[in-house]
Amino acid sequence: MRQHELPVQAFLPTCFIVLFFFFFFPPPPPPPPPPLIFFFFFFFFFFFFLHIVRLQCRAFKPDTYQCFLSEHVRTPWPSTGVTPGGWCRGVRSPEPRPVSRGKSRLSAWSSSRKAQLRALDADNYETDPCLKEIRRAENYSWMDIVTIHKDKLPNYEEKIKTFYEEHLHLDDEIRYILEGSGYFDVRDKDDKWIRISMEKGDMITLPAGIYHRFTLDENNYVKAMRLFVGEPVWTAYNRPADDFPARKQYMKFLAEEAHNGV
Repeated sequence: MRQHELPVQAFLPTCFIVLFFFFFFPPPPPPPPPPLIFFFFFFFFFFFFLHIVRLQCRAFKPDTYQCFLSEHVRTPWPSTGVTPGGWCRGVRSPEPRPVSRGKSRLSAWSSSRKAQLRALDADNYETDPCLKEIRRAENYSWMDIVTIHKDKLPNYEEKIKTFYEEHLHLDDEIRYILEGSGYFDVRDKDDKWIRISMEKGDMITLPAGIYHRFTLDENNYVKAMRLFVGEPVWTAYNRPADDFPARKQYMKFLAEEAHNGV
């Protein structure tokens, strides 16, 4: 035996002590697995939470949400139809973000007759009694259908750029989306952009004198019905156009709303 080397017998008392404690004082048993009901409730609340999040980020319903457009919208206009930036639920951010698809209620000024957003049955627009009643009540005597697509619209690129120029009209602008989707951008009372996501079945009425513009989304396709009171006038007046009576009347309306605390 080498010097400082202990014999094996020297470790036997330690082994007996360890075995003694394990025999008379065994470790506690592991906890039982959670019952199946625990997993059921966990997954139920998890998917319920996801459902709530999805409802708040999915297509907007009328009178529900808003989408705001950043001042840093794309410029110049890209020919590929990339979706401009924006953000949702009134959470403002210095950087543009993708806009959620769907309907959006206009802001404060939408509560009056000045602006309207309706949801109709686009699949049966030719026989829809709701559309007929709207046309009768609003006296929309003139109507046509336009398709905005590179294969359907002459001078497509030029007209797309024109639609996206900030402008106003001297009459109300009424558009009813029959197929496809796109965005209307309008100015609020603080001269900030509000983005209105338009899908199939949406009818929007923009009041005369409001600055606005239109763009397609990433699908680059929309088929829309255009409605007008009497003979149509398509003249668009690019900003600045503040001297027109329609603009002054609209600004007076905004001032009255602000005074009334709307």
